[in-house]
Amino acid sequence: MLPREHGAYSQMALPLATSLVIAGPSPAALLLALAVVCGFLAHEPLVLLLGGRGARALNATQSRATVWFAVTVVAMVAAGAAAVRFTPAAVRWSLLLPLVPAAWVGAGAFTRQEKQASTQIAVALAFALATIPICLGAGIERATAISIAFVFASVYVTGVLCVRTIVLRKRGGGNPSASRAARRALVCIVFGSTLTIGVAVVWAWTRWPSLVAALPGLATAVMLGLRRSPPPLKTVGWSLALTSAAAALILIGTLMHRV
Repeated sequence: MLPREHGAYSQMALPLATSLVIAGPSPAALLLALAVVCGFLAHEPLVLLLGGRGARALNATQSRATVWFAVTVVAMVAAGAAAVRFTPAAVRWSLLLPLVPAAWVGAGAFTRQEKQASTQIAVALAFALATIPICLGAGIERATAISIAFVFASVYVTGVLCVRTIVLRKRGGGNPSASRAARRALVCIVFGSTLTIGVAVVWAWTRWPSLVAALPGLATAVMLGLRRSPPPLKTVGWSLALTSAAAALILIGTLMHRV
């Protein structure tokens, strides 16, 4: 019943861990983090029940998947409702930020589009944007909350495009036109993310460490995606995971003193 995509575990855990360490374990933050984890765990049984893993897998696991899905969804809704209760009214609007991409992910599961780039990007954004209500609900300044979200959103989205660029070049004999399109999107997002974070730092919308934390992941994604000889996907996955972990450590090390 656990998600098969190993990279998704770090995508989920690193933003939550970073925001909880910086913001502190307030009731609202812990409950929202629990809701995110339960939503993450509900995804695989949902895909199974919708036939996304094939008829044989559905027949073998239907009853277990039904129970697992029901338990995780109930826990997610309960934790989310409690998080709303403990979140200050002035910042409850921020709870909508991760819900928008999360709804897209759910729609992708029902339409069997979970492997599409838009759905994978929505997953990355949902995990990254969850850090904003976690931080704001604990009383952290908005600029710090946005800094954490910006870093993980930019690093994760470029990571998705990097992997797609390589997969489209290698799998099934390759798809050169689609790979080139993904590569162009990767370069644009890296450039746009760097520029956006830089401008946000200048205007004090985010903290300066956000640019330092994001650059290793952005640079790694674009270098791997543009290599003439595509590297093994395992190498790509570990490289992106390590730069994401480095981003988390930089954010924790530089932003905690502001709390």
